[in-house]
Amino acid sequence: MKSTLTLTLAVLCLCMSTLLGCTASEEQCDALGEHYVKLAGKEAEAKGVPADLIKTVAEEGKTELVGKCKTERPLASEVDCLLKADSFDGFKACEE
Repeated sequence: MKSTLTLTLAVLCLCMSTLLGCTASEEQCDALGEHYVKLAGKEAEAKGVPADLIKTVAEEGKTELVGKCKTERPLASEVDCLLKADSFDGFKACEE
């Protein structure tokens, strides 16, 4: 009985720490915005569009993305996946 209670409490603590302590930090959200701008420039250049032409749109997207990240607080693991993505297709893969 004692081992069952201990296991139950351990699982409960793990679940609570997952829910309470694993959301993205403001720093991760800011890094995600910077990563977004870099990817936008990279993908624009790959399609023959000069990066400076896409910069304004990318900066607007960055502002929106960072704002959403800071208010909705996604899981840190989700943001980590996005930060590791090397393309917007990689961003989409993180959503699956």
